[in-house]
Amino acid sequence: MLALLGLLAAACGLATAVAAPAWPVGALVALGAVYGASAVGWNGVYLAEVARRAPEGQVGAATGGTQFFTFFGALSGPPIFAALVWATGGYQWGFAAFAALPLAVGVRLLAAGRADVGAGARA
Repeated sequence: MLALLGLLAAACGLATAVAAPAWPVGALVALGAVYGASAVGWNGVYLAEVARRAPEGQVGAATGGTQFFTFFGALSGPPIFAALVWATGGYQWGFAAFAALPLAVGVRLLAAGRADVGAGARA
C-alpha cells in the first residue's frame, strides 16, 4: 500500500508540474483531490507498518522516532520548495523534484516486496 501511495503521489506531482491554465477546471480539481489524498494518506499506513515491525515493547519508541524524520521533512520541505521556485522562476521544478522522493521510495518498496515474495516462494 505504501508503494502504491508513493507512486500515486509521484504521478500527481509530475502531473502538477506540467499542469497548465488551459486544463479544464474539473481536471485540476480531480488532480488536487487525488494528490492531496495520496500525499497525506500515507501517514497512518506508515505508522501502522512501523508499529508492526517494531520489536516487542518498542512500538512507542519506534513510531515516535520515525516522527522525527517525518516532521523534519514537514519543516524543511516548504523552504526547499520555495528556494526551487525562486531559483527557477516557477513551480514546475519544485513539484517535479518533490515527486522524485515518493517515486524513489515507491519503486524501492515494490522491489523489496517482490524480493519478499520471491523469498517466501523459495522457503
